[in-house]
Amino acid sequence: MFAVLGASVLRATGCYRVGQVQLSLGGELTEMLQADITALSTMSAALEAHATAIDGIGISLELIMPGSPIVQVEVAAKQAVLGAYRALSSNIRHMAEVTHVAANSYENVDGWFADQVRALESGQ
Repeated sequence: MFAVLGASVLRATGCYRVGQVQLSLGGELTEMLQADITALSTMSAALEAHATAIDGIGISLELIMPGSPIVQVEVAAKQAVLGAYRALSSNIRHMAEVTHVAANSYENVDGWFADQVRALESGQ
């Protein structure tokens, strides 16, 4: 995740060396800073695929007794079940969007960090 040209960045140990300056982060903090951007992107795509599949679910209930008072129950049940599927799909799609934004955010932060290390190396 921390690929920086010209700087010695040791991701596994949490030590970052820029010129004569070394920054060491504790193991727990280092683990918190690590993110697998590819895994987040893959997860986002998988969640979106699940939401799309759920959107495709339909219900076809046909009563044999037209005009029966049970028709209203059938319509209400169908609307409730489809509404639940749509709500589930919407929630999963929201999770996909949040995961996608997180992957992009981590990538942006990683780029910003690399820029900062380069600036420190060049003495700016």
